Amino acid sequence: MRRLGVRGGDRVALVGPNGPEMAAAFLAITTVGSCAPLNPVYRAEEFAFYLEDLRASTLVIAEGAASAATAVAQRLGLRIIEMKPDAAAAAGEFTFRGDPATVAFPERQPDPEEEALVLHTSGTTSRPKLVPLTHRNLVTSARQIGASLELTPQDRCLNVMPLFHVHGLVAALLASLEAGGSVACCPGLGEFFKWAEEMDPTWYTAVPAIHQAVLREARQRGDWLARHRLRFIRSGSAALAPALMAALESAFGAPVIEAYGMTEAAHQIASNPLPPHVRKPGSVGVATGTELAVIDESGRLLDPGQTGEVVIRGPNVTAGYDNNPEANSRAFTNGWFRTGDQGYLDSEGYLFLTGRLKELINRAGEKIAPREIDEVLVAHPAVAQAAAFAVPHSKLGEAVAAAVVLEGDADESELRGFAAQRLAPFKVPERVFTVETLPKGPTGKLQRAGLAEKLGVTELDLRHAGRARRFEQPTSKREAELARCFGEVLCRKETPGIHDDFFDALGGDSLAAATLLVRVEEETGIAIAPERFFANATVAGLAAALEDVAPAPAGDRFLVAIRPAGELAPLICVPGAHGNLAGFYHLARYLRRERPVYGLRLPPASGRFVRYRVEDLAEAYMEEWRTAGRQGPCAVLGVCSGSPVALEIAQRLSAAGQPVVLTAMLDSYNLTALRRLTAAETAVLRWKHFEQRITYHWNHLRRTRPAGAPAYLMPRWRAFWRERGEAFGQALYGALAATGRPLPRALQGPTYACRDAVSRYEPHRWSGRALLFRVQEPRDGAYDIEAMGWQDVFAGGVEVREVPGSHLTALREPHVAGVAGFLEEALAE
Repeated sequence: MRRLGVRGGDRVALVGPNGPEMAAAFLAITTVGSCAPLNPVYRAEEFAFYLEDLRASTLVIAEGAASAATAVAQRLGLRIIEMKPDAAAAAGEFTFRGDPATVAFPERQPDPEEEALVLHTSGTTSRPKLVPLTHRNLVTSARQIGASLELTPQDRCLNVMPLFHVHGLVAALLASLEAGGSVACCPGLGEFFKWAEEMDPTWYTAVPAIHQAVLREARQRGDWLARHRLRFIRSGSAALAPALMAALESAFGAPVIEAYGMTEAAHQIASNPLPPHVRKPGSVGVATGTELAVIDESGRLLDPGQTGEVVIRGPNVTAGYDNNPEANSRAFTNGWFRTGDQGYLDSEGYLFLTGRLKELINRAGEKIAPREIDEVLVAHPAVAQAAAFAVPHSKLGEAVAAAVVLEGDADESELRGFAAQRLAPFKVPERVFTVETLPKGPTGKLQRAGLAEKLGVTELDLRHAGRARRFEQPTSKREAELARCFGEVLCRKETPGIHDDFFDALGGDSLAAATLLVRVEEETGIAIAPERFFANATVAGLAAALEDVAPAPAGDRFLVAIRPAGELAPLICVPGAHGNLAGFYHLARYLRRERPVYGLRLPPASGRFVRYRVEDLAEAYMEEWRTAGRQGPCAVLGVCSGSPVALEIAQRLSAAGQPVVLTAMLDSYNLTALRRLTAAETAVLRWKHFEQRITYHWNHLRRTRPAGAPAYLMPRWRAFWRERGEAFGQALYGALAATGRPLPRALQGPTYACRDAVSRYEPHRWSGRALLFRVQEPRDGAYDIEAMGWQDVFAGGVEVREVPGSHLTALREPHVAGVAGFLEEALAE
């Protein structure tokens, strides 16, 4: 190469087919200059971009290769050197051919800090960036990989990864050579088992898509599987589904080691260890020499279990992108390189990736990692590959869709139902599309960016017309009850037909479905599993499902397990006077996944609760909590009229020796403090509050287009008159309940009973502290008094936090995230 004019510091583009000559050429070029391997299938326009961006001096190409690279190099005036393999010689032997230079450059040993390899990033979300890697970067990474895999001179790697990618170059080639072992460089994946038979490897490394293809053929290779000597199988460059890992281990009888790496780290960052050490499915393992941490948006290092951006530093990490100061300023924080991956470290240092930050689906403020959805869908026996992706949505911002490649029989309804069993409702794809193949890069990595556009999926496709059904009115009391629930949740004036599909015909989504199922359970006392509903999302289908489920045992049945599993202190949620638990389901999605969440139902005004007291209700809740067997510290949250009940529960739990780490209240007044106000004080507060409401709504309307004013004002107008009607009902309830006379059916719900009980409650002073959430939008009957009257009840003080939204929307999207954030912050303290 020196004789042909290549000198130290030159960048040499290398184009050739996978194989031993490509491997030997890479090693030769790096001893003189810097090697830039390129994909041989690039088009002329791509070669022109990469060669110019590299500022390459030379192109090395296989002799006789029909590549557009040669013509582009000639046009750019690059030196061209051809590789001529010697078919009669050992694998990898070839001759360089080209025009000799006028002066041959002397032999020299490259410095460890000199550039040895330069690669482009994938550029799926932006212009590709140039990543220079030094000899020290490469050798450090090769040694770390060899150490983590316990490679020896007796090991032989079967390399099916392309040698224009850091995975094949470093993990397969350099790690093998650094350990003194050998590597069989194959042309690709085509005849994996034929080459495995010939080369007798002890390990191979690949991306999940290649593992999937190998596994399909392995089922017909029982003879070879019985005698192979694979010590382990390595997976990297993309997320490995736990189901695929289990299938590989079952077929080969060898451990599958999942690793995590990236070009900027000269490949490997972390890896699961070999047996007998612990391998954790779903984790990419522990750091293998690279320093590894997780930070928040401000750059603060996070504790184990907290999710944030993965950052790295170490001698294998690039010093920065080439000629790109803007990208470098974004990529480095306090000496740490920001990977762009989201994840968390567990207490043992194992890294769990939850997705790419740029790939996260932002559904109404809810950040969803598509990888989680992929893994669930791939777990279905008929699904070979899956990719979740975002679709623009006018109301939600983005909605969730998924594309699958099938290897068995399954329709969309079955797959969505399958996902509904394993995912929170807001994560269930609105649509699941069946495709022949998923778009992948040259290394087999899924190209998720822009997948909606590539597949031609639009918002209209999410509202696809279902199978044509005739309109049919409800014919039974149960169907009429459910049709009313459908209409309430979807805010539809007309009653839907019993065969109208909730999603297809009525425009519902998975978040609305979750709310509907909570509403149905409140109405009927019967809980329906989401997958049952997804299978036939109509009034008639839901009515049939309810017939198949036995009602819960008679009794009070107050406790509702919204999310029963988790190691952290559970949160007990008490609803307001309307008894709606739906907001707590939204809240649970934003709290830490390790925190159990329970809701408490309000009883109707009947039986022993004709006119109940807050103390009686708290005792009934306590009795059921003890029956559930929950011990240890817990937290309580009360909403509006539920806050006095939450306070009473907290006091009773503490008295019984069960610590209450936090008592939280959402937009709730201490009515006792309000009753102590004089008429003059009340009049002043009412006038001041009236001014605040007018100012708040006027400022909001000024920022609203005229066409949007009715949509803003109408629900508030309806809420105002609903409050007037409920105030009259409350007065009637109190008068009748005080005399012991029978209550009309209209007054037997929990709303009036709860408000009546709270109006008569006198809270006892308590040594604890409280977290009080006050909503930004002033509501009817609210006054601007200190800590909403609670400051004299909590000896430990009341911390007031303002949260977005109104009294009715604080626990709905998109405001609920703010409440959850403050809750978790206070619980951490």
